[in-house]
Amino acid sequence: MRFSAAAANSVIGTNADRVAFWESSVGHHQIDASTFHVTSDSSLKTQITPLSTEPENLMLLKTYSYYFKDEERRGLQKKHFGFLAQEIQKVFPFLVDSSMGVLVMNYDEIIPLLVRGYQKQQNTITSLLERVEALEQKLNKLQTSDGLSNPGDKLLSKLEQNKPNPFHESTVIEYSLASNYSTASIMIFDLNGSLLQTYPITNRYEGKLTIDGNSFKPGMYLYSLIVDDIEVDTKKMILQ
Repeated sequence: MRFSAAAANSVIGTNADRVAFWESSVGHHQIDASTFHVTSDSSLKTQITPLSTEPENLMLLKTYSYYFKDEERRGLQKKHFGFLAQEIQKVFPFLVDSSMGVLVMNYDEIIPLLVRGYQKQQNTITSLLERVEALEQKLNKLQTSDGLSNPGDKLLSKLEQNKPNPFHESTVIEYSLASNYSTASIMIFDLNGSLLQTYPITNRYEGKLTIDGNSFKPGMYLYSLIVDDIEVDTKKMILQ
């Protein structure tokens, strides 16, 4: 079916199976509608086959922003977003048509391809999440077998500066321990690194250790918090 519009060079409809809104000097016109339906009833289709397109093909597509030349000539600076039909034709030639002398693209039929790519991507993500969960379960079992629910707990142990410092008769060292540890102690060293005294810690979580000034000679000392043979922190104290 073919209808002639008022202008001699305008056409609505073609001899093919379509209706085109086309003017030779302008090109295709914009069509506005509240609803647009595409035939999709399975009873009208044959050779229905699940898509086998791989997401890698979709990665070849490039997206652009652009302006139409005819709109620019008419002072309509409206930005559009989409593809270039020449590029789509190289990847998905069945989406492109050239019967009007310029390349046109079927945007609707790229949607199933995008959905297929999304589904493949989600399947990959789900598989990776399952693998991560399995590895986490194995790691938790290994930690439990070592008596540690969280190896990083030791890093939560903390050693405070003794108060007062300097001191005469006595000083107090406060500390906090992570919930999971086997042994802990505070060790006193001289400046040469020689171990002078070890104070085992039996209190869980937070505690205080009082150092008697009469136990050492006046001078500067180092004291360290040791948790499961790991030096958590070392500080200086001065006995006058």
